[in-house]
Amino acid sequence: MPTPTADNCRDTLDYCAKYDPSVCTNTTYRAYMTAKCPKYCGICTPAHPDPIVPVNCADALPNCVEYDTGDLCTRSDYHQWARENCRVYCQFDGCRQITSPPECKDRDADCVSHEKSICTTSKPWATFHCPAYCGFCQPAATTPVACTDTLTNCREYDSGNLCTDHTYAKWVLEHCKHYCRVPGCI
Repeated sequence: MPTPTADNCRDTLDYCAKYDPSVCTNTTYRAYMTAKCPKYCGICTPAHPDPIVPVNCADALPNCVEYDTGDLCTRSDYHQWARENCRVYCQFDGCRQITSPPECKDRDADCVSHEKSICTTSKPWATFHCPAYCGFCQPAATTPVACTDTLTNCREYDSGNLCTDHTYAKWVLEHCKHYCRVPGCI
């Protein structure tokens, strides 16, 4: 396939910038990228004079992840909305999140009160609100939590399901961590 010239250097896909730049030089994808994303890859001859410079690399919405069921950035019927509202999240036009990874913590203080199935049945919600609880991110070096009980009679509260019933999880974390052997405690 001939390499496009600067005069006809156009990307035929509107999501070329979503690809990692390494695909431009990877021998497996080079022919495809030459045909579909020559401007993005900078492989036009002579080089295209106007490099891709994103005009506004910012998300209009702070919670794009909540709208994403796995195809927000790739479905054609969502494309215009996603481009206008979630440009960085979808990595359109070369926009990328440049900050360090977010701290792995839950935004919802009551994540432990939900059953673990929430992590799969409502994954977009859980990914945003309860990423640590659901194991969607790896926390940075964590300090083990001291496993002490604030009550001396936790056994008296246990009718057989105190440590396993999710409805008691928050109470257990506050009062009976040692008794229930809460994971991560020392």
